[in-house]
Amino acid sequence: MAPPTSVEEAPAVQHDSPPPYRSRADLKRDVQWVYDYFVRIEEGVVGPEQAPGPGAWGYALWAKSNKTKFFSDVVPKSLKIEDDEDSKGREDDQRDKFKLLDIFEREETESRAAKEAQLGLGEARSAE
Repeated sequence: MAPPTSVEEAPAVQHDSPPPYRSRADLKRDVQWVYDYFVRIEEGVVGPEQAPGPGAWGYALWAKSNKTKFFSDVVPKSLKIEDDEDSKGREDDQRDKFKLLDIFEREETESRAAKEAQLGLGEARSAE
């Protein structure tokens, strides 16, 4: 068979489609995945098809060539991000509790004032 002489005669090139990644990018998850499977990735037991996303596999390839930097810089920073988010979550919980206390206190004050007004105590106290 003679080689094609024009683009129209050339057979269509079949490109392998990328693996069907299951979710969006998530840096913490990707770093955690590389950390959890690092040895198996190095051994070739785990490949891109098992990665939770393209970022995780990219990190895995980078980590194989930069082990010291991955384990001394990236992993601790990822853990710090997690700790910071947990801490922020606790601060948010505390703020929410104080907001609720303020609401309860305001409602109690309003309720007490309404009861006093019904009983005419509000006027008597104002006169004092």
